Amino acid sequence: MNKLSCMIFFGSAAFLISTARPALAQEDKTAVSTEQSVSNKSAEVPVKPADAQPVEPAQTDKIAETPAKVPESPVKPPETPATPKEEQVKPLSSSAQQLAPLAESYRQAYEAVQRWMRNVSDQSAIADGKIRQIQGKITENEASITRLKLESARENKSRISDLNKQNKELWKELEAAKRDKAEFCSSLSKTAAQKVREFSDDIKAKLKAVQAQLEKRLD
Repeated sequence: MNKLSCMIFFGSAAFLISTARPALAQEDKTAVSTEQSVSNKSAEVPVKPADAQPVEPAQTDKIAETPAKVPESPVKPPETPATPKEEQVKPLSSSAQQLAPLAESYRQAYEAVQRWMRNVSDQSAIADGKIRQIQGKITENEASITRLKLESARENKSRISDLNKQNKELWKELEAAKRDKAEFCSSLSKTAAQKVREFSDDIKAKLKAVQAQLEKRLD
């Protein structure tokens, strides 16, 4: 029985194996076919590229385009308006010519005042210059005194004393120069009044002479 059972068992097993092989082979073919199909599909599907960052164009210096030069039209100089012809000075009548000495006296007075003003300006400049010179010397001495005291007041005592004496005299000179300037300015008003009287007397004298000439012509 045992031998018979074994034979039956092995026979059944062999039958099962023989029948199973075609099915397994078919399954293997199906699996391989499926894998190839998937592989082909995967190859056919386009791979979506990664989002590429937009590449900015290279920064280039923008060169401003120079507009083409338009040929300049010749600029005409502005026309000078025609000036009217100078009127010819009419000669004075004989009666008007008698007044010429009076006009001459005014011209002479004007020129005399101009000369006097220039003289006043020169004298005033001299007085101002003298005042500035004295003030500058005083300032210089005071600066020296301060420097000597800072260095050594005891050792520079003699020099400091001399500078103080100089400044004392300079202050007197300064006050005198200022008084002279004030007196000079005060004298200008008196001198101006005197000049006007002188000119007035001369003009009046010329006026009388002119009047006499005109009265003669009426006779």
